[in-house]
Amino acid sequence: MVEAQQVSSIVGHRVTVVYTTLRGARRVRTGTVARFGPRVIVLGHRRIAAVIPTARIIAVVQLSPLPQGVAPAPAVD
Repeated sequence: MVEAQQVSSIVGHRVTVVYTTLRGARRVRTGTVARFGPRVIVLGHRRIAAVIPTARIIAVVQLSPLPQGVAPAPAVD
């Protein structure tokens, strides 16, 4: 979850989450982050759309733009 760790808080940002179910199937959910904690990520804006355990998350891709000054520095040769 590199994208999620680069920002101090992704609450309120639009993300796509790739995760596995208990049976091992991969799922993709897109939504606004309502809560992000060490155990679960909750997607939803006015109502809860999904509660995904962080242990099952494969990737979190942030869709909304990063605030100014948060992007990683460019590589130096």
